[in-house]
Amino acid sequence: AAATVLNIVVISAAVSAINSDIFGAGRMMYGMAKEGQAPESFAKLSKQGVPWMTVLVMGITLLGGVVLNYLIPKDVFLLIASLATFATVWVWLMILLTQVAMRRSMNA
Repeated sequence: AAATVLNIVVISAAVSAINSDIFGAGRMMYGMAKEGQAPESFAKLSKQGVPWMTVLVMGITLLGGVVLNYLIPKDVFLLIASLATFATVWVWLMILLTQVAMRRSMNA
C-alpha cells in the first residue's frame, strides 16, 4: 500500500509541475509576444484569456517527450540532460560575450 501512496504522490507532483510550467511558459511567451520579442501568434488569447498558442506548443513539446521516451527509453534522459546542459553553457557564454562587448564600448 505504501508503494501505491508514494506513486500517487509522485504522479500528482509531476502533473502539478507540468501545469505550472505550461502556465508560466504561456504567460512568459505572451509577454514576449506583446513586446515584439516572440511571434505574434503567441499574443493571441482565447475568450477566457488563455494564451492558447503557447498551451498548444507546450502540449506538443510534452507529447514529443512522451514519444521519445517510448522510442528510446534508455537514451532519452541523457539526450534531454545533454541539451539542457548545452543550453545553460550557451546562455552563460552569450552573457559573458555580451558583458565583454559592453565593457569595451564604454568610455573610461
